[in-house]
Amino acid sequence: MLKEWLEYLENQVGKGVYVWGAQGQRADSVGDVRDFINFRSKTNIMSGRAWKFYQKMEKEIGRENISFFDCSGLAMYFFQNLMGVAGSDASADGIWGGCTEIAKKNICPGDFAFRKEKGKMIHIGFVAADGNIIEARGSGYGVEKSPVSAGEWTHFGRHRWLQKEIEGENASNESDILKEKVERLQKILLCFDEKCLPRYGADGKYGAETDNAVQKMMRWMEKFRNEVGYAGK
Repeated sequence: MLKEWLEYLENQVGKGVYVWGAQGQRADSVGDVRDFINFRSKTNIMSGRAWKFYQKMEKEIGRENISFFDCSGLAMYFFQNLMGVAGSDASADGIWGGCTEIAKKNICPGDFAFRKEKGKMIHIGFVAADGNIIEARGSGYGVEKSPVSAGEWTHFGRHRWLQKEIEGENASNESDILKEKVERLQKILLCFDEKCLPRYGADGKYGAETDNAVQKMMRWMEKFRNEVGYAGK
């Protein structure tokens, strides 16, 4: 589901229009768009901004390509309507209740970003595949992508819907990095002694053969150091 979620987010950038309370409704299926926006908006100012932005988007990409979201609706349309893993609609604060808080330095694609005011989460964004944030920004704006540093994010969370996949993906990436490091070490060992890894070669796995070659090289280096002396420079 993580892969589909990240693809879904990217597909909404530049196509979504923020309307308070909206959850993925298509512009060509809501009837009179102006009435739809006015009915859902909390104030006349909000509806005016949303309508003006919608008109701009309609000219640029066409009514049939526009969907409406608020900040949490961008997530709930995917997790509730498309995937069926969320039982009911939820606000940003409600979604936060399903998250494990994480530090900003540890965020990964698929994690959520939040803004907290007066004791509750009032806005939510989502970490994209490239590490930027995708959000339904607010009235007069659409679904946008921007750097993490560009938003006033106060908290970050990893939701139970995606936690296993995110952490499994990270474990897989760490395993790949470790394999590359071992393979580089093995290639260095083979430069030192081309016959030191006769069975497995540079396979990226640190087993007994590789460990023996490392120990042999270390003994040779210690002997070499003792023979030539140490200048202390």
